[in-house]
Amino acid sequence: MKFLSVLALVQTVLVLLLLIKIDSFEDRVDELTASAGQQSDTKPIAILPPQDEAVAVQAVQAGLDGQQLRRILREELRQIASSDELLVQTAAPDLKTPVYDEVEMQYQQDLVLDELEFLKGQDEVLAGELDELIGKIAGLDPERRTEMFRMLTQAMNRGEIKGQL
Repeated sequence: MKFLSVLALVQTVLVLLLLIKIDSFEDRVDELTASAGQQSDTKPIAILPPQDEAVAVQAVQAGLDGQQLRRILREELRQIASSDELLVQTAAPDLKTPVYDEVEMQYQQDLVLDELEFLKGQDEVLAGELDELIGKIAGLDPERRTEMFRMLTQAMNRGEIKGQL
């Protein structure tokens, strides 16, 4: 109950801060509007909107209503989405079939086999040593990874490696 009271108090303070911030923003807008009005008497100021806003300004000047603008925006978003999908479709095959360097994988497998033989010769294997070995096995290509995990499991089941995963 106390927590809800504190939460309500914090929420009230945040709302008050937001209202103060909005009020100060409105005051600043009024000041800028007044100063812009004074400057317009002396010399006109040309304000160029950013490119995205420039398109919207041109649309309003051309007499497009909100419905037409929404339709145009939807079409643009569909085109962007379809181009993103096309990008994902072209990039996806590369992610699905990684390329492994055969020589490097054989070298890594030999290192894993050496470490596996070393662990078989120890009286007790620490969890950190097994974690390190599993990390090295995980870096292999899928075929070698499966084979090395199988060999590790068999060695542990036979009692050749005395440790726990």
